[in-house]
Amino acid sequence: MHQTSMSGRSEGIGGLVDALIGKMRNVRVPFGGRYMIQFRDREHEAGLFFREVLRYSGLGFIYGPYGAGKTTFLSTMAQVINSINQPTGILIVYMNFTRDAIQAELPRGLISRRDEIVSKLEGMVRVNVPIGPSPGSISIDLGQVLDAARYIIKAILDKYRNSTSDVENLVIIYDGLDDFLKERVGVNSYIILSTKASFFANSLENPSRDLWGELTGKAKKILFAVSDQAAMKVAETLISKAKALTTPYLFWSLPKAAFECVVKDVADLTGASSDIDVKLLWNLMGGNVRELEYLALRYGWVVDKWLRARVVDFLTGFMSNEELNWLIESGQRVMRTELKRDEQFVGQPDAVALNDLYVEQNPLLRRLFELNILLRVNIPMTEPLSELPSEPWIGEHYAYQLPAYYWALRAMIEGRKVNVEAGSILKAIEENVK
Repeated sequence: MHQTSMSGRSEGIGGLVDALIGKMRNVRVPFGGRYMIQFRDREHEAGLFFREVLRYSGLGFIYGPYGAGKTTFLSTMAQVINSINQPTGILIVYMNFTRDAIQAELPRGLISRRDEIVSKLEGMVRVNVPIGPSPGSISIDLGQVLDAARYIIKAILDKYRNSTSDVENLVIIYDGLDDFLKERVGVNSYIILSTKASFFANSLENPSRDLWGELTGKAKKILFAVSDQAAMKVAETLISKAKALTTPYLFWSLPKAAFECVVKDVADLTGASSDIDVKLLWNLMGGNVRELEYLALRYGWVVDKWLRARVVDFLTGFMSNEELNWLIESGQRVMRTELKRDEQFVGQPDAVALNDLYVEQNPLLRRLFELNILLRVNIPMTEPLSELPSEPWIGEHYAYQLPAYYWALRAMIEGRKVNVEAGSILKAIEENVK
């Protein structure tokens, strides 16, 4: 496999990281589409991204909880690096796929072609809308999928043909493509994601001048930022085949101190009372800014309303009391015989899931992952971008995407019933958090 590294630029990269972090500290980012707040505390991730993620060519999957801040981090980083006036040697093409639209954060030279690039990306999925009441059909053209990938590379080469000597590392980021495709084509979405990822894996392993042109000998990183756990099956398949140094990068929600600062900023902006319990919000959200948006803007800082709507109603809708009893018995057995822990089972993530085979054999556990309540944090070859906090909702192998899921499940287990009230969840936190 042809590989190009950035190791020769280590000193330059160190200076670039410092400049990048300095600029990112001054960036303000949207909150809930109405307010602007300070971008906070991603120096650790920024440093690792440039020193480790871009150290060698290959394919990467940045994964983590919904609302952890992947999009904010990646788009901000792309915006900042593309705005630096002096040559950096790094060219970032960032594409954010939302359910309603595709947005692109492009280097200056490609901004004029934004509409063409977006049109090509939209062409991956064609929705045929009929005249009359019959439902529309969705067709997948895998040729169009590959054309969209090739077109972006062609656009880069056309624009930078006379200056590719200044480009030492090309970074192409597909952010949220998993959700975008899932919304558009449902169960067939991963065919498209797998096709695109496999195309890039093959093109990185066997770089052709017909495709890459003057960038053939340059370092290239293709990154997919995903939140849906099923999307990571694509990554695991490529890892099992040892394709293009495929690497998962774990990205987590904000650290506690940074999250508390964001809570206070948002409280000031929204005119909330000064007695907001930031410690409680940490134990419910664990640094998840998207859930803070729901609490502050949709539910007016009323924690009980947020808990009922976002957690309790969601969890109680897919589990029966019989399944809960099975989970209690299974969890206690796993704690005792597999994990060798002399403690009561209260929903510890590693005791719930145990391993992937155990999950696949149990419909209830599969639903926990399909609904993105639990996620795996130690997919083979994973390199953490974020430092995970030491909290009961995060295990060695598995974690809850939202701490409130852990506390809700714990309240169910201790009460031995699925239907729990928000007060029971808050009581579980109060009794067990020092």
